Amino acid sequence: MTGLVHLKTCLNEIEAHIVKGALGAYGVAAVVRQGDGKSINNLSIQGDLIGFTILVEAAEVETAKEILQRLEDESKTTDRSKP
Repeated sequence: MTGLVHLKTCLNEIEAHIVKGALGAYGVAAVVRQGDGKSINNLSIQGDLIGFTILVEAAEVETAKEILQRLEDESKTTDRSKP
């Protein structure tokens, strides 16, 4: 993969891999990258506190955004109270 761009930051590794799998199911390849550690106001922050970044090819970023939006919309309209 070349030309990777940021799509989304997830709070944890599980969420990141769910997003990656959902995109893959629609034919969009994605990469999960864990935060490398950053310094904010001289405080060192590592991995899980920064989150996990989802990267996709620049040419597929709009398609990926549409897929995630569609899945989010579907999850809001699904009645989970019915068996």
